[in-house]
Parts: sequence; C-alpha cells; structure tokens
Amino acid sequence: MKKIKFAVLFFIIAQTGILYSQTTPEQIFSKGLEAFYGANFQEGIKYFSEYIISAPTDFRGYNYRGLCNQSMKNYQSSIEDFTSAINLSKNNSEGFINRGNSYLMLGNFTSAITDFSDAIKFDPNNIEGYTGRARVYTQQGKYSNALSDLNSAIGVDPKNPRIYLSKAWIHILNNDTTKIQEDISLAMYYDSNIVFTDSKRELLYVKIDNYKNVLSIMNDRVNKFPGSYLSYFSRGVVYFLMNKYSNSVSDLKKSLGLYTGNDQEFKNLVNQILRSIKRNS
Repeated sequence: MKKIKFAVLFFIIAQTGILYSQTTPEQIFSKGLEAFYGANFQEGIKYFSEYIISAPTDFRGYNYRGLCNQSMKNYQSSIEDFTSAINLSKNNSEGFINRGNSYLMLGNFTSAITDFSDAIKFDPNNIEGYTGRARVYTQQGKYSNALSDLNSAIGVDPKNPRIYLSKAWIHILNNDTTKIQEDISLAMYYDSNIVFTDSKRELLYVKIDNYKNVLSIMNDRVNKFPGSYLSYFSRGVVYFLMNKYSNSVSDLKKSLGLYTGNDQEFKNLVNQILRSIKRNS
C-alpha cells in the first residue's frame, strides 16, 4: 500500500512539474497584461516580475511593471523600472514617455522635459512626447512653449480631439475666451463623444490624475469668480472629460444662465456638449 501511495505521489509531483514547465514566458507576460488592463496592478507586478526573471533582456517586462507601479502612484519604483526598460531599448520612445510622466507626477520638471524631448527625438511621430512636454510647460507657466508643442502634435495627428482640448485648457488659464471656444469646437467636430475609452490605456491613469489636478484649479476659480460663466463652462468641460456627466450638465447649464452675450456660437457649443452627454449617459 505504501508503495502505491508513493507511486501516486511521485506521479502527481511529476505531472505538476510538467504543467509548470509548460507555462511559457509569453503566457506569463499575457497574464501580466490581463492583470494590468483589469486594474489588478499588484497582481500585474507579480507576473511581470516573474517574466523579468525568465526574459531579463526584454524591455517590455520592466516597462509594464513600471506602468503598474505608476498606476499605484509608486512613482520612484516606476522610474527605476522605466530606466531598466530604456537601458534595454534605448531608441524606444515609450520608456522615455512613461518615465517622463512619473517625473512629472513627482514635480521633477527638468528630468521630465529631458525624457519627453528624448521621446520626440527617437519618435517624432508619437504625439505623447509633445503632449507630455506641453503638460510640463503648462505647469511651469510657459504657455507659449506648451502651445508650440501641441501645435507640433497637431501636425502629426491633426484630427486628434484631445490635443485641441489640451490647447483649450491653456487658453482657459490665459482667459482667452475666443480660443477656448475655437479649440473645444474643433475637438467636438473631430469626436463629439470624447470619452476615456479613446485614450491609450497605458497612459490612462496619468491622464486621470492630470484631470483631477485641473478640476482642483477650476474649483478654485468657481469659488473665486462665482458669477463667471466661463468658470462654470470650463469646469463643466473638465467634468465632461472625466465622465462626471451630472456635474457637467449642472455647470454647463449654469454657464448658459450666467452668459449675457450675443455669441450664438458659444450657446451652440454648450448645447452640443449637452447633447453628447445625453447620448453617452
């Protein structure tokens, strides 16, 4: 009987070993991607760490582990991972863009500018290098530099609505009403839905944090200028981009109520956004 039990135990151990050995590095990587896209970042880190052991020269393992860390706001750890990814693939712009975003979130503007500039150098057709550097310039108050980068991004992708929205945000900071309307109108023209699903998933969580920062600024503006239609309109657009539709509708209707001008284009734009919200709700 003991011999039979030992034989069965040996068979189970052997089969388990065979099954484990059949888990290829690519299967591990795929599980990591599944975890990352499912927002299970801690699980993603586990799989990508395992993948790095089995494929130490593939930059993707470090890059996606860095994205998991970045999404969890472990920015320093993400920088270390992105640095490893860059060292393994020096001409790949994604590593520089991702590390630049982490530097930006830490307020290290100098390093962020350097990384976004390198990303542009290695891949001038990747708009994220331009838009990333524009975000840094915007936070530094260098609006003309930011607009220049965003115009370069438009040269690469002239129908991308989010670039026009980024330009509109700079015009909001400058209180340039006419240009705000122009750029938001263009964004709505190229994509009247403009929802987060249109964003590149790898950069989604960084962009969400960016909108939260923008919202904080707009809340201050509304509190400071409660009678300004532009403050409510601008915050309503931010809520719209964050898919907070009820807040957006409230602010947009408030802006219409406060508006005393004769610009029918402004009213048409607000109503266009309201119709888009109704379709997406």
